[in-house]
Amino acid sequence: MRHRLALVLTLSLAATSTAAETSASFQNGLMLKKAGNHAQAAEVFAGIVSQNPRDPAALEQLATLQGWLGKYDDAITLWQTALEVVPNSGDFRLGLARVLLWKGDYERSSREVEAILSADPKNIDARVLLGDILTAREQLTEARAAYKSALALAPDNQELVKKLGRTQEPLLWRLDSGFISEQFSRFRGTEYDAYA
Repeated sequence: MRHRLALVLTLSLAATSTAAETSASFQNGLMLKKAGNHAQAAEVFAGIVSQNPRDPAALEQLATLQGWLGKYDDAITLWQTALEVVPNSGDFRLGLARVLLWKGDYERSSREVEAILSADPKNIDARVLLGDILTAREQLTEARAAYKSALALAPDNQELVKKLGRTQEPLLWRLDSGFISEQFSRFRGTEYDAYA
């Protein structure tokens, strides 16, 4: 009986020690990420994921960093794994949609955003991302509508106002006019030209 109790106590202490180390590593990764050391932070989170491949918080951080580092395929795989662990996470689906946009896969990105909006129609981030996708596809009228719907939910968001301004259709015409006057010498006189 004493041997079993000692074994249980040893296993319990080892699990507590491992959890404390993982927590410290996670915090270290967050500090590196905040400091802009994305590659180092990714290494820290990759270590955590290698120890626990189904840790949703570590998967989220690693997927985000891989996307920032331009490793889109790795980020997509990590977001998909995170969605297997937490299937109804709108944040994970949004992260996946964002990386798909960065990769240029507008169709899949749009499908992910539509899935988010069907579950949560007031999701501002999804509406903004939809506008970004439509802007990338050069569908400026639809992008403007998406940004306006997001702005209706967050009227003080200045970043949205800027994005909305970037979706204005170019002018169909413009008018230029000017006048040039030059004097070379007293023999040549003054020369001038005007145009419109």
